[in-house]
Amino acid sequence: MFRMAIIGVGMISKKAMIPGIRQARTAELTALGTSSREKAEALSAKYGVDRCYPSYRELLEDPGIDGVYIGLPNHLHKEWTLRALAHGKHVLCDKPLGMDLAEAREMEAAARAADRVLMEGFMYRFHPQHALVKDLISKGAIGRVFLFETHFHYFMEDPDNIRLKRETGGGGLYDVGCYGINGARYILGAEPRSTYGSWSLGADTGVDEFCHFTLHFDGGPVATVTCGTHLPREQGYTVYGDRGIIRAPQAYVPAPRKRVQVTVIDQDGKHQQHRVRGVDQYADEVDAFAAACRGAADARIETGVENMAVLDAVRRACQSGAVESCRASS
Repeated sequence: MFRMAIIGVGMISKKAMIPGIRQARTAELTALGTSSREKAEALSAKYGVDRCYPSYRELLEDPGIDGVYIGLPNHLHKEWTLRALAHGKHVLCDKPLGMDLAEAREMEAAARAADRVLMEGFMYRFHPQHALVKDLISKGAIGRVFLFETHFHYFMEDPDNIRLKRETGGGGLYDVGCYGINGARYILGAEPRSTYGSWSLGADTGVDEFCHFTLHFDGGPVATVTCGTHLPREQGYTVYGDRGIIRAPQAYVPAPRKRVQVTVIDQDGKHQQHRVRGVDQYADEVDAFAAACRGAADARIETGVENMAVLDAVRRACQSGAVESCRASS
């Protein structure tokens, strides 16, 4: 079994990654790393994990760990990814990979130098509904694709949440807008050439509470993405072609192990429903990560550099009010 550990046991780790690793077929939860002895003792009692370390450093020094999930706030991703790679661990890092493209490139270079896998944690890619959508598009179910439209937002009530703090990499673009970028790239199977967008910054927080942007792809397709921390909850996408429409209303965080529905609407308005089996997409992500660490190729896995290049461009576009290139120079 692939021996997996978690650094940073916050909400996502507790709600999704710990259950996901335990549901995985080829990995096991070996250790947890937190920031104090009191937290370590509490985690050990709650989750029944014997190796709960009171510091991230002590966890990385454990030779009985093959890979780590970095579940820390965004501004700590680079530091602890580099430390984990230096200790010979494979790394599955929560999205976004870093704070900017320069950080992402440094992390990718360190993974190559260490001969270890670095994977950005977009778990949604491992849900079978997206393979279905891509297959439908490739078979011409909706004809020529013109538009990918996606919404991922929620209303954050807590003003002290790290998602609303600039210093920790807060804001809707970093938290959920990165899914829209990734979803457009993944479903369309292409890289955008340019972007234009705007955002609304919180008066008290200075982070984006609302962001809307477009991505323009070679050959004509356009993606439009809406994200934010101060909007009603929504998390789906729609793909428009000249002969039909595909809707995936529970695209990014569907309820685990519950069926979801993908709808195809033809030119005459006729609906065809596709019921997709429920899975734990976090468990399947962990299995794919473990397989990649053993040498398996998987097109769903990326380091995160490509997505960060576009994320940087969107941020520049929102700041400048101008069209910005997504083609990052080396």
